Amino acid sequence: MSLRRFRKHTLGPVIAALVAAPSVGLVGCGKKEVPAAADTASPGAADVSGTSGEDKQPRRDPEPAAKVEAGAEVPKLPGPFATNALRVIPKTAPFVFAFAPKKILDGLGYAKLLETYALLIAEPVGQLKEVAGKDLSKLESWAEIGIDLDAPGGVFMIDLETPAVVTFFRLSGPDKLEAFVKGLFEKMGRPVTFEKVGDATVADLGRDRNALVMRGDGLFIVSKLFGNGATAIAKELGARTEADSLLAATDLNAALDGLGADEAAAWVQVKAIAEKTLASKRDEAAQPNFDAVLEEAKKTGDAEQVKRVEAVIAEAKADFERTSKRRAAEAELQKAIVGELSTIAVGLDLRPDGIEAKARVALAEGGKLRGILKNATTALPFLATTKSQPLLALGGQLDVPTYLGIFEQMLAADGDEGLAEARQGLKDQLGLDLDKDILAAFSGEVGFSLTGTLAEMVVAKDPRESLGGTLVLGLKDAATVDALAAILAKVATLPGAAEALKWDAEKKTLTATGLVGTPVTIGFVEGRLVASTDPAAGDNLKAAQGWGESVSNAGLKALVGRTDLAGFFAIRQAFIGAWLFLAGGRDYRPDVPDDASAEVKAKLAELEALDAKIQPLRAKVESARMAPVVALFEKLGTFAEAAHMDDKGAAVTLGIYPDGATVAEVLAEAVALKMQAEREGAPTEDEKALRELEDQRWKIERELWHKATPVEIEDKAVEPAAPAEKVEKVAPPSP
Repeated sequence: MSLRRFRKHTLGPVIAALVAAPSVGLVGCGKKEVPAAADTASPGAADVSGTSGEDKQPRRDPEPAAKVEAGAEVPKLPGPFATNALRVIPKTAPFVFAFAPKKILDGLGYAKLLETYALLIAEPVGQLKEVAGKDLSKLESWAEIGIDLDAPGGVFMIDLETPAVVTFFRLSGPDKLEAFVKGLFEKMGRPVTFEKVGDATVADLGRDRNALVMRGDGLFIVSKLFGNGATAIAKELGARTEADSLLAATDLNAALDGLGADEAAAWVQVKAIAEKTLASKRDEAAQPNFDAVLEEAKKTGDAEQVKRVEAVIAEAKADFERTSKRRAAEAELQKAIVGELSTIAVGLDLRPDGIEAKARVALAEGGKLRGILKNATTALPFLATTKSQPLLALGGQLDVPTYLGIFEQMLAADGDEGLAEARQGLKDQLGLDLDKDILAAFSGEVGFSLTGTLAEMVVAKDPRESLGGTLVLGLKDAATVDALAAILAKVATLPGAAEALKWDAEKKTLTATGLVGTPVTIGFVEGRLVASTDPAAGDNLKAAQGWGESVSNAGLKALVGRTDLAGFFAIRQAFIGAWLFLAGGRDYRPDVPDDASAEVKAKLAELEALDAKIQPLRAKVESARMAPVVALFEKLGTFAEAAHMDDKGAAVTLGIYPDGATVAEVLAEAVALKMQAEREGAPTEDEKALRELEDQRWKIERELWHKATPVEIEDKAVEPAAPAEKVEKVAPPSP
């Protein structure tokens, strides 16, 4: 992947992620803790399918609605959920996302960005002003058209059966908005009709894909995703009674309590959404008409053909039966998991040093999902195996029987017999019982850290070879340590293992070579099994002072140091950025056998000689090109997520934690780098030299392709397409 394409297609999402984090990060990743009720639903959780039940709101004539006065008392709910819009939102809404527009824009440094790029955006801003009559890039202009950006806004979906999304804002002047809408649509040559529905005003915009509702101090913009019917939905919202609203249907106050929803919050009826999704996938595939196929074969009078068809049909029937059983098992497992869910509530805080969300997911009491994780009583030990922050860290405290039960169900549903084969293999080769002799030894504590440096990744021929890692598994007691040590010693004596496995009886360590680029040492430290490419991992674990000590971001430091976590995940953003860049391409090289022609072998030798020149130059060019991008991702810091279990379900903290920069500074730098990428100048001398070598290599690749016989390369490679931008074809092989 070229740097220009990388910056264009990767920096864009980085900017979007920062700007849209309140919505993307919340609804997609949130987990919730909500008071549970019968059938695992929260007290007011509603059936949101929109098709059945007494609480549904089908398309109907408006009923008299209780007035929502402009000065009505705002619901006493946290953050942006303190809005009268909740009195209008139907309780069938599968999700509601509320946010504080101006707070978010201020936190992201919107005013500074607007000032910095005023000249670049002058033309589109001018076009917008010509159409709207206002410069809506300036936040103060919104008050002039009657919309209060200091007050909460948001978006919700009517129900799961209605393809419509509604956006809402607080009105500062209904008359101003009405005048603005009339003027705007007059310029567009489209008539607008305003109609009173109870105490609401509904605007029919002439095309039934969109409509507006002004009710009390709220503006609701209805958008049909496809088809018509927006005006009918708008009239329903105008006639909504509070008893029929989200405010009456759910205990939002209890759900959002303590989440810290200063800038944004979300409420998702996840069980209803999941059930609807599963129901749409339950159509069973019809069995093919095998009898008709067999009859056609019999008509040929060819007995051999009939036998072949019968054999094929027998195999197809068996395959169909296996597939049907697997689908039924999958459906049962999915149904069981979904049955333990309820609702998700999320609150988000945008601080200078990070974007952090706290979420709660309600889980059924006694269910597997609530039982699969257990809280630790100390900081997670695996985080202490390295002094510097790993590229990726994942770990927690599992309930082993519950986890294995779910894992085996998943394998069975997928028709995977790998675990059964592993059990039999252990019994045959080592005389061991997988469950009693091995799995029973583990306490459930587990953690993995992926280590390495970005500098080495960028220049490595294969980035995977530059990576290392450490796996930590907690053991139940000293007896299990001795038992597992004996097993490792026995493994080292297996036929053919001598070259790859070395057992040190004194240290009780097994060293394995050939698994990855660096030897892996497996040993026992502090009652734990530790497998690592880092010889210092064990000593670091004993010292119990890991990379959390070196973290500069206060939010991330607090998360890493918590002593009550059931699960933890962290990944450095720079690792993501570098991996995306390095995954952009792979040099073509056909798999040529030893008996290939002398001419083909000669061309391969030319290719290898060229590669010897290309690799160091490529590394130099890539290091220079990647420097500003890696620096940006380094400042973007770390994405982390941590879970704690309580008597209602899971409480999760997740966030983006910048390193050495504020959120606004990172966003500003990302925008600047993207702007620079759009006007990237001429290639450097090194890039020109690399392009010439790449052109030579490309010619040899073409010759190799045509000289190698089809047998030599059959199913080994496909003819490579010519690179669109040869100067930028500099990525090393994809991992």
